[in-house]
Amino acid sequence: MRRLYIECKSGISGDMAVAALLDLGADEEKLKQTLKELPIDDEFDIVISRVNKSGADACDFDVVLPDSADNHDHDMEYLYGHLHEHDHGQDHHHEHTHGHNHEHTYEHDHDHDHHHDHDHIHDHEHTHDHSHHHHHGRGPVEIAEIFTNSTMSDRAKDVARRILDVVTDGEAAAHQVPREQVHFHEVGAIDSIIDIASFAICYDDICDRYNLSGAFISDLAEGFGTVRCQHGILEVPVPAVREIEKATKITLDRVNVQGELVTPTGAAIAAVMREEGHELESFEILQTGYGAGKRIYDTAGYVKAMIVDDSEILEHGHYHSPEVKKKELARISKAIGHLQHVKSMIESDEDCSDVLIQLAAVRSAVNSLGKEIINEHVSHCITHAIEDGDTKALEDFKDAIKKFV
Repeated sequence: MRRLYIECKSGISGDMAVAALLDLGADEEKLKQTLKELPIDDEFDIVISRVNKSGADACDFDVVLPDSADNHDHDMEYLYGHLHEHDHGQDHHHEHTHGHNHEHTYEHDHDHDHHHDHDHIHDHEHTHDHSHHHHHGRGPVEIAEIFTNSTMSDRAKDVARRILDVVTDGEAAAHQVPREQVHFHEVGAIDSIIDIASFAICYDDICDRYNLSGAFISDLAEGFGTVRCQHGILEVPVPAVREIEKATKITLDRVNVQGELVTPTGAAIAAVMREEGHELESFEILQTGYGAGKRIYDTAGYVKAMIVDDSEILEHGHYHSPEVKKKELARISKAIGHLQHVKSMIESDEDCSDVLIQLAAVRSAVNSLGKEIINEHVSHCITHAIEDGDTKALEDFKDAIKKFV
């Protein structure tokens, strides 16, 4: 079966995850049109481009807000200026040195101009007219209604609402308020809404495009130190991310990098993807996409998304790690050694009692091997069979147990 695997060795944010799926081949035109039809009247632009991250040609997905918007997500001086250390900093300016002809711009009616300095051709410009209204403090119910009333597919709507739920629960726990009292700041809300919707749209498209049966995600690299936000200077990981880790199945892998590598939206996307399927221990990589981050840290600076296939493993019905195989083969060698001794004893006309004792050693070695195989099969193969609804594998295992015992 084919699955989506998202690797987060440089952390994860909403825009990085979206960019990785776009680089895998998610339909830009479909994303653009669906975002254009979202039932919102906020001002935003979408820029999709190519950048170089640590030698990798990566996709960059940017939600550009009005010049008047107080958005500091990628402003390293704002985020870390309080530390007076800029060795790990990043300029907010993006130099797009690779030519690319897919910049998508959404224009809304407002009184200020949007200027974007990018070195690629505007082959596809799309206009999206809205009057300008302010939405101070959108709540999760209002945001969920945006997804519900959109033209997204049912699967995309479900994924978007699940990501929103994880973010909401994390923020509620971090601020110790009921989830219905959580309100998102105007700028952060539209930025997060577009990131969440875009990821859900792209994931839905990737699932159809590659006929995926689920997804899984690696542990999330997270840095250390502090970061400035609207609420002041917070410790990394920020409270909402810590709460998401506690409440879900994601794992933060603390690395020796100063700065915030995992955002709440990124953590929520990871949590939902972790729920989409179990982790595979062996697979073939069919396709790879790179999603660029905007901040520069001592990391590769991208999320890597892969289409992987474990069909060969599933065809054989099992997988054993090299360590387990080594242990099982050692037990087989031991059993063979005892059996060869039995053969030589019979050939030499040794005492039958001694032969029986040696046969008991053979049986003990075989039983130990059988228990080892049963334990390994239950902990991995049967667990996966239950998750995948593979009833034949369960019945085959029952028959095998009856014959073994």
